[in-house]
Amino acid sequence: AFVFIFFKVPMIRYGILIKNKSIALPKKKKKNVCDCFIIQKTLPVSLPTRSIVTRGDTRMNLQAKILLPILLLIVALLGGAGALSYLTAKENLTASLIDNMEGESKALNRSLRGLTARARRDVESTVVRSDVISFFAGDIQHKERQLAMSEVLKQVADSYPDFDRVTIYDMDGKVVAASNPANIGGNFADRDYFRTVRDTGKTFASAPFLSRVINSAVIIVSSPVKRDGKVVGVIAGSLSLTAFSQTEIAPISVGDAGYAFLLSTKGEVIVHPKHKDWEFNDKLPESGEY
Repeated sequence: AFVFIFFKVPMIRYGILIKNKSIALPKKKKKNVCDCFIIQKTLPVSLPTRSIVTRGDTRMNLQAKILLPILLLIVALLGGAGALSYLTAKENLTASLIDNMEGESKALNRSLRGLTARARRDVESTVVRSDVISFFAGDIQHKERQLAMSEVLKQVADSYPDFDRVTIYDMDGKVVAASNPANIGGNFADRDYFRTVRDTGKTFASAPFLSRVINSAVIIVSSPVKRDGKVVGVIAGSLSLTAFSQTEIAPISVGDAGYAFLLSTKGEVIVHPKHKDWEFNDKLPESGEY
């Protein structure tokens, strides 16, 4: 007898012919059947086989499943720690630079205040000199007397290293004597440092401004010359901020390539170590570097 067992795989129908084998049939006696072989209707295909998974493979898969999340967590923690460390270092560096610049700014402020305080004392001691009083006792418009007084002012300027020039003005703002005689005859009646002293009779220190005489930033400290309690003229000493910058500001460094420069309370560039054309210029170029 022959027994056919039919089963299906996708698109292919198979039959197995069993011959000369003893198999257990339900509720029947053993029968001799034929050897087994496969009859296939179409092209031969390989029947799917089950993968054989050993205990070692199972253990390795389990370890991989456990270790992978741990490794990912470690990588994430290290990345987060690195980012946090970078941000902390950046904040510390920024704070350190700010503290350093605040300290430098306070030191420069003290230096500038000290400079103007010395200039006040020097100018106030100059206006009471006997040769200055004698000059105003005579004709201050006389050319020879102006030149003689200018020689005295040159000696005064040389004795006070903070001053780059010393000038005497009459009541109209005209220069009648100067440490640089070439300035005699110029008129500066529009300047605050002249008008304020003439009108109030008190010593005055100007804000930084661009000098039209030397074309650079200066502070002018001026004081009245008085005779019999009446203001008869003005003496002014000029403080060069370019010189101040070279000695006090230029040595300041910020990081590897940074530098310092001076601004007014209005935001104007007063002294700049790299761009002199930016000084007192209200039309600065659009630039990332200042």
